[in-house]
Amino acid sequence: AERVRIITETARAVLDGRPAVVAFVFAHCATVCPTLVNDLQAARGAAISPALVLVTLDPRRDTPPRLAAIAEQWRLSPGDFLLGGDVADVEATVTGWGVPWTRDTLTGEIFHGTQLFVVAPSGRLEWVVSGGAAREAVRLAGR
Repeated sequence: AERVRIITETARAVLDGRPAVVAFVFAHCATVCPTLVNDLQAARGAAISPALVLVTLDPRRDTPPRLAAIAEQWRLSPGDFLLGGDVADVEATVTGWGVPWTRDTLTGEIFHGTQLFVVAPSGRLEWVVSGGAAREAVRLAGR
């Protein structure tokens, strides 16, 4: 229940009856994150559903004032979301969703899992799939 609180609040306010795919990524990632975001966008195509809800794994660098620029860099659609906040809240959210991650305290580099969470319009978590299965996540969200 707690791990879907963040999406439940968003769903009630703005998802407008759409399902969502939730992914945990960060802007300074040079490997899997840009690929994951691109794969999700390609799998969805021009449709507005499901919404993409991206949660930063790096609140130290992906600060709330930077989120709009990052969303633009990733070419997120108007109905998509890039969420962040203060370090303690973001880290609690990531841990609460069960995403394995660690941060190298010397370099700031983040190592993380690539799970995709398929969430119903009600905010109920329905599926968890591998990050390499963006098409499957989008397909499941459309069921």
